[in-house]
Amino acid sequence: MLLSGYIESLPRVFNRANGKEFDYVFNCGGETRYSQEDEVYRVRSYDLSMAVGREAAKRNVKCFVELSTGMVYRPDSVPRKETDKLKPWLKLAKWKLAAEEDLAKIEGLNLMVLRMAHVYGPYTSKFISTALCMARVYQFLGKEMKWLWKEDLRTNTVHVEDAVRSLWTAAEWYAKVPPPRKPVPVFNIVDHGNTCEFPSLHLSIALHESLSERRRGMRDFTCTNTPMFGGL
Repeated sequence: MLLSGYIESLPRVFNRANGKEFDYVFNCGGETRYSQEDEVYRVRSYDLSMAVGREAAKRNVKCFVELSTGMVYRPDSVPRKETDKLKPWLKLAKWKLAAEEDLAKIEGLNLMVLRMAHVYGPYTSKFISTALCMARVYQFLGKEMKWLWKEDLRTNTVHVEDAVRSLWTAAEWYAKVPPPRKPVPVFNIVDHGNTCEFPSLHLSIALHESLSERRRGMRDFTCTNTPMFGGL
């Protein structure tokens, strides 16, 4: 269970000085580290989603947006649509999917689910950012950076500014008609870059500064010696 002090603090998170309620609530929380135990994801992701969702339902929030992950889909060689078969391949994704399913059962919750690709850009610190930092170190040292996967493995991405814009756009769309929308709307949030692991066997080092170029994904990167070792 979540700590009782945390549960008790939830109303204060939702309370506003003017006594009104929030129109939209975005749950961007949860455990994002890989390879944790089930209990870690249950407490830090699933329980968090359920607690915040129940409070949002109690306050009749117009739209509660749950951020999930694209890793809930069964892996395949073609892009996954929102209606495709679900088969989480990580514990992180298993508990995100459990939260999606159980949030949909909360009476009065105006729920929408956004399944995110790998988010990159300013202040992001997960998979893509880690890979870029590692590549820059290897380039500086003049050493070979080895990868375990084939070069055509897709690593779907979305820029953080596009991800944030999608949250607000989706919430406004949800609220255009009297809630709730049934079935629960689910959208994949991903760019059109079709980013692979990584383009032409190279990692991006020289990032272009303009926003329009950054949003083109990992295709403009220049260069480190990065062989691929094939699938495991």
